[in-house]
Amino acid sequence: MYLRILPDGSVKVTAPKKIKDDAIRNFVHTKTDWVKQHREIILQRQEKDPAQNNFTGLELWGRMYPLEVVATNGRPHIEMREDTVYLFLAEVGNEDLKIKTVNEWYRNLLKKEINSIFSDCEKIVGVKADEWHIKNMKTKWGTCNIKDRRIWLNLQLAKKDPVCLRYVIIHELTHLLERKHNAVFKSYMDKFCPDWRQIKKMLNI
Repeated sequence: MYLRILPDGSVKVTAPKKIKDDAIRNFVHTKTDWVKQHREIILQRQEKDPAQNNFTGLELWGRMYPLEVVATNGRPHIEMREDTVYLFLAEVGNEDLKIKTVNEWYRNLLKKEINSIFSDCEKIVGVKADEWHIKNMKTKWGTCNIKDRRIWLNLQLAKKDPVCLRYVIIHELTHLLERKHNAVFKSYMDKFCPDWRQIKKMLNI
């Protein structure tokens, strides 16, 4: 069983059907202090700034989704329902935990997407990387260690349109053919990803 405090302050309990009502009531009673504490935090945030609860939304694959923070005594996690992202936290005022949970969600989604397209990108370029990894980078969308044939992809690509991810993978793989961003490199890109210039502009907006 676990509790949720929704943005409007209402409290919901999730429990298996086999659990009796008395057991649910006893469970809620043991969590009274926790409910009061986190319900007060949520309502204060709403009163101070009604838009703050949704922050600025959450970007995913080129779209912005409303984000609602929900207090729960369960593990931190994210669910998407009907075009709204719900961030479940035991400590709704913990900004570090919020960022960590969102980044883990991004990482899992990005990893799944990379796994589905990386081999296709390798076939397009005609080369193979020995390994690829994800990390949060501030200034680059991707990097390629040519010697080790290792590619790093920016965690923030989960926010961009999927065509941007494909472009970055092709871009970094192409560095295994040509180290520099010279005319030879650009001719490769024209061949492997003909609309790369337009995608690059989209990526850097």
